[in-house]
Amino acid sequence: MLTLTRAINILNNALVTQKTQIKIKYLNNLTINVFFQLQKLNYIDSFIVNTSFTTCDIYLNPQPNLTDHHLSCVSTSHRFVYFTYSELQKLRSKDLTNDYLISTEHKIMNIDDAIRHRVGGLVLLKLQY
Repeated sequence: MLTLTRAINILNNALVTQKTQIKIKYLNNLTINVFFQLQKLNYIDSFIVNTSFTTCDIYLNPQPNLTDHHLSCVSTSHRFVYFTYSELQKLRSKDLTNDYLISTEHKIMNIDDAIRHRVGGLVLLKLQY
């Protein structure tokens, strides 16, 4: 979780300063899976992991509307936030504008996919638009 928090902080700083490329030196499988979901949600353009699995180059979309986007870590290394399926439904009904990344038993998905699959899980990130 600490690795994910560091990577998200670096990514937030890059979004604010409108950088087009950043290098992440802290990697694990959770961070790579989160980057894959962020790529599917068009937060990042692409990412390339080197062959020794030590660094990752992230390419960002140079669009001016991305400066309003912000990523917040809901769960941290000291606090894990689990939501059941019914709690995710309540959260979605109250917060329609933001998106959330949920880590389930099988994979990482956004809140709409988790509700569609009727599963709960660990809430990793809040994607603010």
